[in-house]
Amino acid sequence: MVLFIKRKVLRRNWRCNLKDEKDSLMNDLSRSEEKAALLRDKLSLAVKKGKGMVQERENMKQLLDEKNASVQNLTLELEQLEVTLNDYKNANHKLSTDADCVPRLEMDLNAIKEQRDQLEQFLAECNTMLQRLIESIESITFPEGPAVEEPAEKVQRLAGYISECQAAKAQAQQELEMVKEESITKSDDLALAENKISILIDEKEDVEVSRAAALMELQKVKEEASRLSSELAEAHKTIQSLEDSISQIQKNMSFLADEKCMAQVGRTDLEREIEKLKEEAGLQARKLADASSSIKSYEEAISKAENTISALSGDREDAVRENLDLKSRLNSCMEELGMT
Repeated sequence: MVLFIKRKVLRRNWRCNLKDEKDSLMNDLSRSEEKAALLRDKLSLAVKKGKGMVQERENMKQLLDEKNASVQNLTLELEQLEVTLNDYKNANHKLSTDADCVPRLEMDLNAIKEQRDQLEQFLAECNTMLQRLIESIESITFPEGPAVEEPAEKVQRLAGYISECQAAKAQAQQELEMVKEESITKSDDLALAENKISILIDEKEDVEVSRAAALMELQKVKEEASRLSSELAEAHKTIQSLEDSISQIQKNMSFLADEKCMAQVGRTDLEREIEKLKEEAGLQARKLADASSSIKSYEEAISKAENTISALSGDREDAVRENLDLKSRLNSCMEELGMT
């Protein structure tokens, strides 16, 4: 009876040990799956962040295109203003009637020349900033990957558009040179008008009203030139802001590329670790199956031994020898289980 109780205790202990080992394996497998899910979430976050950076870059490009279009519109307005200025110069030449009017017109002409020089300086600064912006765009590098759709073609289109802006600015500079030459010609005409003042004295009263209107129009031209100067200065600030934004985008894209590489390396390591865990789980499952089959065979052997002991209770010596034999078999089985 004591031997029977011991056998039951041993069987219960074996089952508990096997159950604990199985629970440990299941916990290890669960932790591995959680780690894999965490790494997958990190990879998904990195991909979303990369898409956000690409969208931000596209928005900055669109803003740059809009500012370039604004600069081109300001250049066209400047050209129209110069044409209007030439018309007013012709009107001033025709309306110059006396010695008092001529010095005043000369002062206005000098003021217009100063404004023209300021506009030329603003255009030169704007051209310099655009040149720096072109160099920055040419130095932009896009990370390789499916998130970017043909970056080389986009950069080529952007470079072509900036080249068109440069050509328009070169044309504006040529027209400014023509304005300079016309200003010199008009100065000569103004000197000739001074010689004709004595002839035009009789028409002074009729021309006074027209002269006043011309002065009002000239004042409007000055105000328009001042407004245009302010808009050019604002465009200069905007271009500088765009350069800073493009530099920040380059830094962010470089950081994103490094982060993506690290994520890929982590993903490769994770896949290797998952494969190892799968192999280990398969090995442990096979061991568990072998242990279960061994336990069943041991239980059958113990059951047979108990039946044999009950049947041979009359022969004590045979029963003792059989018990010893069973104990040795159990010990060997325990050793085998310990080795596995």
